Amino acid sequence: MKTFLIQIITFGALLGLSDVGVFSMADGSTDAMYLKFSTPQQSSLILGTSREAQGIKPEYLHQILDRDDVFNYAFQLPSSPYGEVYLNSISKKLKPNSKSGFFILDVNPWT
Repeated sequence: MKTFLIQIITFGALLGLSDVGVFSMADGSTDAMYLKFSTPQQSSLILGTSREAQGIKPEYLHQILDRDDVFNYAFQLPSSPYGEVYLNSISKKLKPNSKSGFFILDVNPWT
């Protein structure tokens, strides 16, 4: 019985240490959506589905448009289809006093 308890405690400790190791790597690169929600409010947004999430890079728009406030707020379709939830999320992400914002909005049959 003593050996069994030692093995269970050892297994639990190793499992706990591996959890701590995995969770300590959560820096925004492990979940693509984390940075979309944890960054400050924005004045210009790219909105749409995975085409925009993966295909439109704000860094390039910053160079072309000579502005640095464009933020990619597009999601995969199952995560956030157009509707009330996405609208509320956009409302929270937009700065309330923003003027002259730049927006790219994708509309296709799947949105």
